[in-house]
Amino acid sequence: MEREKFSKLAATLGCLIAFATGGSINAAAQQLPLIVALPSVIVLPSTPTLTDQAVCAVSSEARDGESQSVISKGAIIAGGVSKLEQMRLAQQGVAAGSAVTSLESTAPLVLASTASSGLGLTSCLQVSAKVDLPKSFVQPRMPGDNDILGSQRIRISKTTLDAKWDRVRNEGVSRRTAQRFINRGTSDKLDLIDQVNSRINREIRFVEDARSNDQWETASRTIRRKTGDCEDIAIAKMQVLSALGIAKDKMTLTIARDLVRGRDHSVLIVELEGKRYLLDNESDQLLDGRIANDYRPIFSYSGTEKWIHGYTAG
Repeated sequence: MEREKFSKLAATLGCLIAFATGGSINAAAQQLPLIVALPSVIVLPSTPTLTDQAVCAVSSEARDGESQSVISKGAIIAGGVSKLEQMRLAQQGVAAGSAVTSLESTAPLVLASTASSGLGLTSCLQVSAKVDLPKSFVQPRMPGDNDILGSQRIRISKTTLDAKWDRVRNEGVSRRTAQRFINRGTSDKLDLIDQVNSRINREIRFVEDARSNDQWETASRTIRRKTGDCEDIAIAKMQVLSALGIAKDKMTLTIARDLVRGRDHSVLIVELEGKRYLLDNESDQLLDGRIANDYRPIFSYSGTEKWIHGYTAG
């Protein structure tokens, strides 16, 4: 009986990973034990291809408000009206076969849901019944030095936001344009990152993208317009820092769930001398990019690499 229960649990986790990545159930199940950040509500097809695997049915009992943070950014970012943009990113058209390809850590990972996220699933799943994902089987541990926002990255081959990322990832600005955001003669890299973060926050006015198909803008366009939403501002910081000499592979655009305000958000993580810094349009202060800061990361992008996020057990 215990063996049967374990087999069903393993198959269920495999199904959830396949839903998140657009990959095959078998490929995903082979990577167990792990979990990823998933939307709390998924949409199942009327006649799904998974009908022969009954264990893929997830409990329909509503489970809201389970979000937990390690360290609150509210102690740093106090009060004020939220600038966070509710992106409601509709995941559409992820090609099959994008299974998890590697793990950043060999430690077992455990399942966690993304409460009330606006992120959907792939368009290949037709609307039928809504099913809530279960709560985390194990509470996330305290973050380590290799973590991003309290989670560990799981490399995948495809995500539903690839087209948006590919449109901007190779773009840039001139060094002359980038130097507008730092003091003359600044050479210390941490000081440079700090100045770019705070000055872009002040000079680029946050506006919510009202278009139904949210567009990620290049830094040059965002700087020229002096407006942008959260991902536009994060991308602008990334491309300005690149022009100032920060290596692109040391910067990561992360799409996350803001657990305080209940919205999706985008931030930039910059690695410098073994430390990770969070650049957020909600704060002029550089924050520790290893800890959750009341965020639950969903997708991350850097160059040609892309990741989903999981939590190590124990």
